[in-house]
Amino acid sequence: MEYFEHGQSGRPTKTVHGYSKAELGVLQDDLARWKDITLSATLVPEESGAHYLSCSGMGKTTVSINDEIIFKQEGDVKDPMGFMLGGVPEKEFTFAFSKGESYSIKIQSSPQTGKDETGGVLEGRPGFRLGFMYRDEHDRDLLSEAVDLARSTDMVIVFTGHTPVWETEGQDQVSFDLPANGSLNKLVDAVATANDRTVVVNSTGVAIAMPWLSKVSAVLQAWFPGQEAGNAIADVLSGAVNPSGRLPVSFPKRIEDAPANGNFPGTKTDGQLTVHYQEGVFVGYRHYDRFPKTILFPFGFGLSYTTFKLADGQVSECSDGSFKAEVRVSNTGRLNGATVVQLYVGKNRKSPDHPVKVLAAFQKVFLQPQETQTVELYVAPSDFSYFDETSGSWRVDDGTYDFSFGQSSADIESIVSVRIETREMKV
Repeated sequence: MEYFEHGQSGRPTKTVHGYSKAELGVLQDDLARWKDITLSATLVPEESGAHYLSCSGMGKTTVSINDEIIFKQEGDVKDPMGFMLGGVPEKEFTFAFSKGESYSIKIQSSPQTGKDETGGVLEGRPGFRLGFMYRDEHDRDLLSEAVDLARSTDMVIVFTGHTPVWETEGQDQVSFDLPANGSLNKLVDAVATANDRTVVVNSTGVAIAMPWLSKVSAVLQAWFPGQEAGNAIADVLSGAVNPSGRLPVSFPKRIEDAPANGNFPGTKTDGQLTVHYQEGVFVGYRHYDRFPKTILFPFGFGLSYTTFKLADGQVSECSDGSFKAEVRVSNTGRLNGATVVQLYVGKNRKSPDHPVKVLAAFQKVFLQPQETQTVELYVAPSDFSYFDETSGSWRVDDGTYDFSFGQSSADIESIVSVRIETREMKV
């Protein structure tokens, strides 16, 4: 690895022999700032064939084999932060190799110049990645192998999701579908067709489309659980732990069903990107309450290895103007477990200007099989008020309000209607 003053010819300012990787991290070496980098290596392939390579760089980058340029990136990467976090797709190409011959490979890469205003804090920092894979390995029919294996087993667990290449800080996922050009969706669909006892464990930080949902037996949304991921997932799948998590977001069926669709990422004028939040207060479940057929999984949804039932909701007004809500919760299954009692409040007479209901309180409750408890929730008027721009205050308008008890925003099991007079709370 050789370091040269940016844009200048001559002797390298630094040379590292025995460099162990075909990459340079953006923040790996402060001495690399504003340096042109050249990595020289020799490859002796163990197989003949048109093998695959891929490359991307922070700045202008070329790859040559035996002094023939086979890849060229003309300028700065468009997403330097994405590159730093491994989230920029590399361009893939092939080269015809012969087994046992020596090939001189050279990668030349320049720093991020910032000329197109993409550099920011990473301006002047070089970085590149070069990948290599034998053709036979690259072109293996992994899907057919997975289907054959699925047919021969009692049950299947398919792990799907995102890595930093597809979802990371400062970068949105490219598609609402699982990544890898649709291959993950094809994998789940094909395996579940071969074996209907298929469980999908999905690790994403966001909602995704699940076109294969009707074919699988279960889905475990694992999010990004960190270093204990393996132990936690194993405990849930084996039944050592009864899961009791609840979705903190809604999962729409299609990206077109999301409230921000059409508004995001906005419009650019004179280089300035502007987003108009035209959905207003109708974000998340407040949007899907108006369009219930567009939702795949509602906010607050979650299953376990037992079942629960809510009944006999009651609401009374306290002396301080708040409300005491009570509901009976029963574990109707055969295992210990927990559910989350959710209380939503909304005006009985619906209005196009206000949400159908809003989450006002919630509580997790642990129950033994066939056990019943009464859960108490306390709600202040401010918990379901709206901001009136005209008066500059938070308001609860006069009218009848439904206090809805449920285990998700779409699973309401008990409703109590309460007459409430106008409340106004100054900021």
